[in-house]
Amino acid sequence: MEIGATVPQVHCPSADGAGMPPHSWSQLDAEKFMVRQGPNYSKNKRKGRNAGGSFYEARAMDWYRCTGKVDGVAKLAAAEGLPEAKFSHPSVPSLLVVNVQLPMESPQAFKGAKLDGPTLHGVFYFTLREETAKALQDLDSAEPSVRLLAEYFRRAESEPEMRTRFKAIAVVNNQEVINMARLIAPFNGKPVLITESGTLMRGTRRPGAEEEGAPGSVAGAEGDSGGSNGGRSSSSGGSSFGADEFMELDIHVRRWNFMARKGLSKLTPKFGLINVSVAFLVEGREDSELPEQILGCATVNCFDTTKAREVNV
Repeated sequence: MEIGATVPQVHCPSADGAGMPPHSWSQLDAEKFMVRQGPNYSKNKRKGRNAGGSFYEARAMDWYRCTGKVDGVAKLAAAEGLPEAKFSHPSVPSLLVVNVQLPMESPQAFKGAKLDGPTLHGVFYFTLREETAKALQDLDSAEPSVRLLAEYFRRAESEPEMRTRFKAIAVVNNQEVINMARLIAPFNGKPVLITESGTLMRGTRRPGAEEEGAPGSVAGAEGDSGGSNGGRSSSSGGSSFGADEFMELDIHVRRWNFMARKGLSKLTPKFGLINVSVAFLVEGREDSELPEQILGCATVNCFDTTKAREVNV
């Protein structure tokens, strides 16, 4: 499974993917997305443009078709070489992989969710930015969203309440090209909270590799005083990450409610006509966690589902 071989990356000067070649993907400015703002969001419900960039940079994207859903797809791809991260910090994974598992069959009402079957996998690979790694060095003075990022990865593996704060946002940039405005408009750009449909797992970029500092690493050595969580371990026993470790989040769309699955099943055959900008983030709730900030984002340009690579596992 060669990383990035199924969908080429193209440079996109526009925010909506206009004019891009079909069946490609491109990076974009995270400012495109609306995120929660403080103070007192629970009362004011105020949102604004994401102003801080993204914590991670989109590096590659792949689409696979399988007879069943595949969890931990990055571990299968590790032998071919995952994207290298130039920067790391022990509070967070240097490589973040998001594996969106889309059912290829239409959901049936009154029959319950079918939890496996033919699946289209959209796999996004993100690497940590230098600015993020530096900000993590001093959590006491870091922005609220940076502290939330570190807290999420410290607790999410062992605490379901924290894990379920992962969110996805999808914006169909050219919904006028398909006759589905009534279906798309209510959800376009609205965040989806990945609750029980999300599974986290970690792995190693090079199986068997030593946990050595990555080139350009700004990670503190064990016992360093680089911020409140600058060392290799947390004082409260939370997770820490080696420079070669990655984290994958698998999103099991089959576990979504029926109406969400039904709407998505109608939209999937139209993927070849639309440009979709996708972002992932951790939900901020208290003033001490706001404003939110995008983890990573990318635009999928008119993806042809028939070109997804067949994978047998």
